[in-house]
Amino acid sequence: VIIGNNVIIHSATVIGSDGFGYVSKGKNWEKIPQIGIVEIQDHVEIGANVTIDTGSGGAGDVLFSNSGANSLSGGFGLTIEAGTGDVSFDNAIDLTYLNITGADAVSFNGAFDIPGTVTVYAGADDGDITIGAADSITAGEILLDTSTAAAGEDIIVNGDITTTGNNGITLTSANDINIAQTNSASITDANGVLNLVSGGAILLGDAGNTNAGRIVTTGTGPIDIDNTGSLTMNTVSATKISGGGGVDILGASTIANEVVGTNSDVAFHGAVTLAADTTVGSANGNVTFDSTINGNYALTVNADNGTATMTGAVGGTTSLAASRNFLPSPNPSTYTAITLVFLSLPKYRIRSASSMSHRFP
Repeated sequence: VIIGNNVIIHSATVIGSDGFGYVSKGKNWEKIPQIGIVEIQDHVEIGANVTIDTGSGGAGDVLFSNSGANSLSGGFGLTIEAGTGDVSFDNAIDLTYLNITGADAVSFNGAFDIPGTVTVYAGADDGDITIGAADSITAGEILLDTSTAAAGEDIIVNGDITTTGNNGITLTSANDINIAQTNSASITDANGVLNLVSGGAILLGDAGNTNAGRIVTTGTGPIDIDNTGSLTMNTVSATKISGGGGVDILGASTIANEVVGTNSDVAFHGAVTLAADTTVGSANGNVTFDSTINGNYALTVNADNGTATMTGAVGGTTSLAASRNFLPSPNPSTYTAITLVFLSLPKYRIRSASSMSHRFP
């Protein structure tokens, strides 16, 4: 089904769905699966309570293609079920909410401004969820999920995704989460939880060190990263992780530049490798490394008003750079009761501490 141009579809209409396809088989008539795409082209007005169905086979694609200003607009929500078919938006969306309950691959190419929730469940076969380069999603809440897929289904973020207020962002992938691979991109939340759950790796910035990737909460929202594979940050200077409500990284990580928690704790539960000179800090919380730290770069740890704890070997495999500073504060007179714990630290220099304890094996 291809609809356009200058078409009005009135309320309670069904687009697509089953046709009347039957074939004679002996003395009986048997139904033929109706499989195909639904494409909505330029200047199509869709009324309320309209159903878009790709047919009884459940494998057709839904494509919103438009060369004009908006592909979808109006004060309504949209729910799409595409089965194992793909869903693609080729220009901007202006809706109250977007709910994709089932699809294989889902791609967003345009500027999407939705005050309600964007919910996408995809990867029914082997497809990814993709935010196109230089495109964006701004919504009250964002949930992107390929976790029910068999394997190999990624979430690819090459444009900015942003929420405001107290709702959060959750990206859950059966495989990898790839951020800023073909274009610089940010995932930005305010006061909600920014949660990345990956059955594979998480890439923040491209391997060629061209595109900056940022994971940020600007208010009190925490950043929780649950990675089975390694989290890898590239070395572009603008690449960073900054959580207003703290940062918690479960798996192994290769970090660079800056990982900070403005108002709460920063915790690394897996092994840490430095890819560049790196600052890890918290203005009002603790900094904890539960495993090893390696990499021939300088590490600066700022545990302002808190405790910096390292319980694994530091530089045991690859020595850190010769100049290493572990700083409770650049201005020690403003901080008290600071504890630094170092286990197996080959070389160290501690600067600016008003109260400090340290121990070695």
